[in-house]
Amino acid sequence: MEEIYINVKPVHPEPSTNHTGLRQCFVATIVCLGLLSVFLLVGLITLVFLYHHSAREAAAEFSAIKNNLTEERDRLNANLTAKIEELDRLQTLCKQNHHSAHEAAAEFSAIKNNLTERLQDSDDKLSSMTEERDRLNANLTAKIEEALARLQTLYKQKRTCPSGWTWFGCTCYLVSSKSGSWDEGREDCRVQGADLVVINTELHYITKSICSPNQMIRIRCPNHLATGV
Repeated sequence: MEEIYINVKPVHPEPSTNHTGLRQCFVATIVCLGLLSVFLLVGLITLVFLYHHSAREAAAEFSAIKNNLTEERDRLNANLTAKIEELDRLQTLCKQNHHSAHEAAAEFSAIKNNLTERLQDSDDKLSSMTEERDRLNANLTAKIEEALARLQTLYKQKRTCPSGWTWFGCTCYLVSSKSGSWDEGREDCRVQGADLVVINTELHYITKSICSPNQMIRIRCPNHLATGV
């Protein structure tokens, strides 16, 4: 069998206009997608950078806030501790003041009761003294009235003295010419129902008027009762 060789030229189809447009569109799409990917990558990197930057700033701010809150907490704890200590001190002081006030009230009550008792005793003593004064005034009035009555009675009596006696006031006097001791003179006066005169300022005028030096004076009352002056 004979081989028949035929020169065959490859047939290359001519590119059509439609295929060229599709290729260009495809290339443009790929380029756009590449650019979009680049933009997305840049945006993602930017977002990551911004996130890390914001995270660092937020961490720093959070740390500052935490430190501030810690300091504020410590300050509040210190203030609270100081307030608690002040409250304890005030409670202790209040208890002491209450105890002192209670003691002062008890002492004041005791003083008041003591003063009340003393006042009552003073009132009782004053009442007793008032009664005693009234009684003494009554007795004194009675004595004065009695003395006045006696004086009036004596004044109304007849003013007569024994022979040789001298009347002066409401009394009879006798100037004796006898001499002797005091006891002898007094005994002689008593025998006559009289008594020796004791010279005082009231009888100074009498001694100068009715007697001479070294003479004794006997005194005799009008009712003949011996009395001493």
